[in-house]
Amino acid sequence: MCRFKKICFSLLAFLFMASDGKAASSMCEAKEIAELNREVVNIKGSFEEAEGELNPSEFPIPDEILGTEAEADYVGKYNYFKVSIINISENFYVEISNDYNRDKLVYQYKDTQDGVITFDWKNLDKVTTFTVKVYSSDQTNCPDELYRTITISLPRYNEFYDYTLCERASDYYLCEKYVDYGEVDFGTFVSNITRHIEQKEKEEEEEAKKEDFVSKHKTILIINGVIVVVITGVVVAVIIKKRRSSDNV
Repeated sequence: MCRFKKICFSLLAFLFMASDGKAASSMCEAKEIAELNREVVNIKGSFEEAEGELNPSEFPIPDEILGTEAEADYVGKYNYFKVSIINISENFYVEISNDYNRDKLVYQYKDTQDGVITFDWKNLDKVTTFTVKVYSSDQTNCPDELYRTITISLPRYNEFYDYTLCERASDYYLCEKYVDYGEVDFGTFVSNITRHIEQKEKEEEEEAKKEDFVSKHKTILIINGVIVVVITGVVVAVIIKKRRSSDNV
């Protein structure tokens, strides 16, 4: 019986030590996870419009410029987006994918420029969503764990932006340079923009009539005011003259 008690005691002591060691390890892991969670929120994604120059050998000078003075100084330009992921440290790496071509790229801290990843995106014909998955690196005690997912939505270039119709309605959503909706067929564009322009012109005409009406009434009020002042002045002068005449009698 005594031997049995010793065995039980030894077993309990072993389990307690094992449990205590596991708890200590768990505490350490939890601390590191907390630190990584605090750090990962600083990793952000953004994009901005940029401008590049076209290769003259691939994109010849437009016909409307050929033979003019502008031909000598002509440089073809195009727009693209510059995408950036910032604040990446040695504790993380990122995996970037998109829904345009399904490419998937992985960037380690060594691939960054002071913690910043920047790449160009020139496929502006479709709205494109980038998914940036942030994983813990092998510099941590828990590598390859997903800590954050960042989504960056890039608009598409609006093919109607340079149309003559849009010169008269630059504030209309179908005329914005970059848009976040799908393609619109030409017929729908023409009917919608025409209706918008007609409505805008009607409102401008009504506003002009109101301003003209107010302006005319202001003029009439001013004239009437001047007449009243003049008449009042004449009346006062006559009264004063009569009083002076009475005083002299």
